[in-house]
Amino acid sequence: MTHQHPISKTINDIKPDDPVKSCKYIEMGSCFALAGVRCCVHGSIESPLIVTAEEIRDNTVSYDLVVQRNQELLAAITGLADGPTGECKTCGNLVDKKYKDVNFEYMGGEPLPAGLNIQHYTECNQRCTYCFYTQTNTFMKPQYSIIDYLDLFRKNGKLRGDNWIDFSGG
Repeated sequence: MTHQHPISKTINDIKPDDPVKSCKYIEMGSCFALAGVRCCVHGSIESPLIVTAEEIRDNTVSYDLVVQRNQELLAAITGLADGPTGECKTCGNLVDKKYKDVNFEYMGGEPLPAGLNIQHYTECNQRCTYCFYTQTNTFMKPQYSIIDYLDLFRKNGKLRGDNWIDFSGG
């Protein structure tokens, strides 16, 4: 099943000085989770899926689609459109900005804790000897290729360095 996001016509109507709610994770972060790519999983806060694992495996994701879905998330969080917001509306990283100061073009470029979060093959990347996953060896194979997703940005000259890469779980 393809992941559906409501297409917001109002995002095109936002003026540069209009106030919106955004955060650096929505603008430049990526969490590679089992189900697909989210903007972040910061602590117990989880953003909605931007693209599904199936979309990445089926090679139906484009750079423009990722930018569009981040814009749709911003519109939903700001209250300009209906759509999934996950727990973003209650996240402490959310700030008021002018729309002209929001940029969805790049991935990375700032050392954000969990800015690039990799856990696309198991709930946890650690192998603690006392853990159920380690004791039962119930780790999963990768659900999709992270490289394929990163290449969307790299091929467009939009992948930046200076990132905090988090192999999370636990």
